[in-house]
Amino acid sequence: MSLVPRPGFAIVEAVLATVIMSVAVAAALATACSTATYQLHAAQRARAGALVDDLVSEIMYQAYQDPVYATTVLGPDTGESNGTRSLFNDCDDYNGWSESPLHNKDGTVIANTSSWTRSVVVNWVTMTNPTVTSTTETGVKQIVITVTNGAGVKVIRTFLRTNHS
Repeated sequence: MSLVPRPGFAIVEAVLATVIMSVAVAAALATACSTATYQLHAAQRARAGALVDDLVSEIMYQAYQDPVYATTVLGPDTGESNGTRSLFNDCDDYNGWSESPLHNKDGTVIANTSSWTRSVVVNWVTMTNPTVTSTTETGVKQIVITVTNGAGVKVIRTFLRTNHS
């Protein structure tokens, strides 16, 4: 009795092996794609955080109150709006500031930020409860910076600034 291989059986094996390899490759590609997407999202969140922190540092460097004008209004004072932040000289000048693409303080564009937006809101808050806003000077300003991009990444930082050195 001689065992003669059947030619049809080898074709079935080859087709089955091709299907198994196709499924394995598809699963590997899906994993690689998911990992790349996660890494891109993490990189964008890190960049958004750096863009927020950059503006936090800039604002914290400013005086609490305008050194020139004695004002009770939050936002830029007369002569401080020139389309850039270069004339801002106290932390509440940033109230209502929004930009896209993003710029440095001197007005130069930050590279690769055409889909990004950065905005600032400044409020007076009570000293006993900094979540409660006030319409008058309290000695404490709450500053909220929001950075978003076209891909849905959003980072918000809230910090307080007091009139005490």
